[in-house]
Amino acid sequence: MAWSVLLFKASMAQVEGPSIDNDYFASLYSEYRAPIERFITSRIRDPERAQELTQDVFVRGMMTLPGVIARGNFNPQAYFYQSARYACIDESRKGKTRTEKEPLFQASFLSRTIDPEKSVVQNDVVSQVLDKLTAQQKSALVLRECHGFKYAEISDILGINNNALKQLLIRARRSFRRQYTQMYPPSEG
Repeated sequence: MAWSVLLFKASMAQVEGPSIDNDYFASLYSEYRAPIERFITSRIRDPERAQELTQDVFVRGMMTLPGVIARGNFNPQAYFYQSARYACIDESRKGKTRTEKEPLFQASFLSRTIDPEKSVVQNDVVSQVLDKLTAQQKSALVLRECHGFKYAEISDILGINNNALKQLLIRARRSFRRQYTQMYPPSEG
């Protein structure tokens, strides 16, 4: 979505109170739009809906950021990822996620597999296993393993401390490993 369209939508919302500098918000939008959209797509696996939710995250951000910044200690990365996470949770509660989902991981994750058919099957299994994790486990695992975020960044996004995050990731990996090996046992040979 074009930056001018976002500005228009935010201005049409007729929000009272302080506003945010358009140049500052434009720089935030330029920096975080693509990663936020990838994060949302990895969660809901519907690229078109992910674009809409990304737009909603930034429109809401345009309206709420002045208050957040005024409270101090503003971390834009944590703010936008947390907003995106909540948008994904709301989306799943509405039941608008697709039933026939596209693979979450692309060939880069499974490129070690020589057989393309086997790669597609594994890709589907990975997506199914991730769907069996809790929302918080899935968020933490995707942010860490797919997007390469540091523990401190994920802690800010999820709103938990580092020790809780470490335990969450341990449990998420353990659960993922158990579910994955049940669905796709290692081949002997």
